[in-house]
Amino acid sequence: LSDGESARLIGLRQMSGAFRTNISVTNTGSSTARVSVTLFAANGDELHEYTLWAAAGMVVQDIEPFRTRAEQPDLGWGFAVVEVVEGTGVLTSATVIDSKTNDGMTVPMKY
Repeated sequence: LSDGESARLIGLRQMSGAFRTNISVTNTGSSTARVSVTLFAANGDELHEYTLWAAAGMVVQDIEPFRTRAEQPDLGWGFAVVEVVEGTGVLTSATVIDSKTNDGMTVPMKY
């Protein structure tokens, strides 16, 4: 993704003791990237918007943003929209983790 482009992360979960979601932003570009992340409930209600910065060649992992940023520890299902504000070569994904087994599932970005 580059300036002005966005992707969705669909099928995210946050339930105390059951599931948690982490979001990552990877910058394959040669300069710092800035992205806007908007978290949504499954019904489309916007929960929270925030900014992440990723230095060139780095990965930023945001741990449990539904719980820590949107104050939604028992959301159930949700999704996120990640938009590149500045930068090029940005990739994003999420991991949904089963809290009982610690097994994770990668959620790739959708255009």
